[in-house]
Amino acid sequence: MPVSGGSPSSTPLSTSPSSATSVPAEPGGQSAWSSVRSLAWHSVMNRSTMGKEGPMSEPRGGYAGRTLRVDLDRASLTIEPTPDPDTWLGPRGWNALVGWSEVGPGVGPFDPGNRIIFSVGPLVGTGAPTASRTVVSTIAPRGYPTPMWATATMGGYFGAELKFAGYDSIIVQGRADSPCYLLIEDDHVSLEDAGELWGIGALRTQQALKTRHSRDHQIAAVGPAGENRVRFAAIIHRLNNAIGNGGFGGVMGAKNLKAIAVRGTGGVRIAEPKTFLDTVRAVTDLIARGLLAPGQPRPGPV
Repeated sequence: MPVSGGSPSSTPLSTSPSSATSVPAEPGGQSAWSSVRSLAWHSVMNRSTMGKEGPMSEPRGGYAGRTLRVDLDRASLTIEPTPDPDTWLGPRGWNALVGWSEVGPGVGPFDPGNRIIFSVGPLVGTGAPTASRTVVSTIAPRGYPTPMWATATMGGYFGAELKFAGYDSIIVQGRADSPCYLLIEDDHVSLEDAGELWGIGALRTQQALKTRHSRDHQIAAVGPAGENRVRFAAIIHRLNNAIGNGGFGGVMGAKNLKAIAVRGTGGVRIAEPKTFLDTVRAVTDLIARGLLAPGQPRPGPV
């Protein structure tokens, strides 16, 4: 059931230069990490690039500026401006704000009124080490003693691809009449029939969608466990990345949403590209030398 979603024109995202001079990391563990963390943050989030406060419609401050809302009840797709990042704390805070504002008391994990939200932070897609996580939140069926709001993160390339397509977040609500998957290709978004995919595993689903679309599409999918609302079902991306706790896969299955396939051809605007690349190299050096978490015990003689 193809449903196309339009979007406002967006400012082209610039990419960072291919080379930069590295700077030596400070010795001494925590002081070095504090220094490079500060540099990384300011080189991406430089206030001079963020413009006035309020909802975003263009990329600024490390964010793409757009949120995709998927209403499966109405088979509608709308693109909304991402709120000002100063009003919430990263993707985890944004997801919690959506849940607090939109999910009423008594809504269960498998109810159409539940939301499942996929969001990314300002460093996703920039090349910053360990930063490209996808943050997913929902009322999770595995909560004890009763289902509750939960958040989990997933590695891999899904989050970066979402940012490259021009989105900070996907908010999914409602329940589709029949199995479907969400296809995102830059400004073109649609709901596609997933009848032939229903009943097969998450890995085979990814293979089928890559064959149908391209090897470059990044896919998060559920298998039969999710389709049947198993309370510990996972959402699978690639071979070894997953939202593995909370039963988030069952929430997708309850919505008749088999998968999300994303392909983006944009980039991420960096406020100070050279400073950022220097910082990335310094952080990588800290990781290689084991200085990232100096408070942790190290192997050695007792």
